[in-house]
Amino acid sequence: MFCGVDLNPRAQGPGVPKKEFMKTQILILALGYLISGSTASAETLLVSNKAASVYQFLPGARADLYVINQLPPTAGHQFESYIQFDFSSLGFTSGSQVESATLQLYTNQNLAVQFLTGFGAPVAGGYFDLANAASAWVNNASLTWANRPASGTQFNESVEFAFVSDGAGGYTDYWINVDVTESVQYWLDNPVSNFGFHLNMSGSFAAAAFRGAQDATLGPRLLVEPIPEPSTYVLMGLGLGILIYLQVRKTHVQGTAKEFSGRI
Repeated sequence: MFCGVDLNPRAQGPGVPKKEFMKTQILILALGYLISGSTASAETLLVSNKAASVYQFLPGARADLYVINQLPPTAGHQFESYIQFDFSSLGFTSGSQVESATLQLYTNQNLAVQFLTGFGAPVAGGYFDLANAASAWVNNASLTWANRPASGTQFNESVEFAFVSDGAGGYTDYWINVDVTESVQYWLDNPVSNFGFHLNMSGSFAAAAFRGAQDATLGPRLLVEPIPEPSTYVLMGLGLGILIYLQVRKTHVQGTAKEFSGRI
């Protein structure tokens, strides 16, 4: 039985020639394959290979791990971080719409705690600012505190984070998920403005750290799900219409065959 149609030739009744039945069976299976493929999830996971942090106290230094840190501003120990994703592998066409996009960052809490305790600051959660970077940047030693991009104005939101105790004197790392659907859609519509994300700490005496791009398993990633193209729904409707027709036709043929056999 497939989509309400019995694929057993014996169940089709004596009025259906075997050759015709086999053609029908192949058509049903092909349509089923197309429909199931059209309705399958099209989520794509992008892993960032371009990420960096710059440190105010050591202007020429870069950190491979994402560390965003706001200690007393007068101390000059602030970090800012940048993450960028390449959308070319998505295969989207002009005008493609995004159903959802989620930025996923994996915490490195013990590293953040080291910064806080090193400056005598309490270990407490807070918020970091996530915005778009306003200009292009390079993922090498030429990126410094002095030439780092500023935050853009397309979007800016505060993301809450917390320190989770592991019960043994340390802290448990976890994924932070941020809805960035509008940001990704804007970049898809305006590719030349895709300079990536800018991360900065919001408020004083707070620190957050995340795994960097060198970590292929826990590095920053972006989960993108597109809205299906209109042709997908057309194909689904066409396929379902044909399946309904075949079911009605099968019922009619079986009824005719029963009527014929009853006259014999």
